[in-house]
Amino acid sequence: MSLRCDTGLVKLRFADIDAPEYRQPGGRQAREALVALLDGRRLVVETRATDRYGRRIGDILVGDEKVSLRLVSQGWAWCGPRSARACRSRQDAARDARRGLWQDAAPVPPWRWREQHPYRP
Repeated sequence: MSLRCDTGLVKLRFADIDAPEYRQPGGRQAREALVALLDGRRLVVETRATDRYGRRIGDILVGDEKVSLRLVSQGWAWCGPRSARACRSRQDAARDARRGLWQDAAPVPPWRWREQHPYRP
């Protein structure tokens, strides 16, 4: 994702979660959910690292809430393989309540979808 900041455009990848690609089923809805969480709000970006593509890896806070955990709670993202227990419990609750992507009986995780649909510029 790209964010416009005081210092210019910042590319950010959320740490600890993976959301569907835009062309993947649920991708547009996941993006709309993210926009709804961020639009018009004061954001704080916490950066942990930079990936090989120059994107910052981290999280966005709205108030004291991590946006990534909210997306998982709403069912619009999966926890990563090394995610904290808080993320896993929110994912389980979203799946049990069939929220977001979990409305589908067998949603395809984004890492599998990317394997099946390699990026070709």
